[in-house]
Amino acid sequence: QTPWVTEVYQSYFNQCKGSMLQQGMSDHKANGVCYCLASGFSKEFGMEQYDYLRAATPNPNGTIYDRKLYKIATNCVKK
Repeated sequence: QTPWVTEVYQSYFNQCKGSMLQQGMSDHKANGVCYCLASGFSKEFGMEQYDYLRAATPNPNGTIYDRKLYKIATNCVKK
């Protein structure tokens, strides 16, 4: 997969962090979780599958994209 371009990575990270902070997560924890998510999604989905990521939902029994999203998200939130 082609890694995300800087603009896509930064945009995802910023949206993620804002969402995590709104949910009451500390700044430090939000940075770690969102870095993990952005890095994992960039590696696993790349630019080629970015639209599939956007349409996916974290479901261990869903489509291949749902399962990839679930695996990455679960691992990042556990850290």
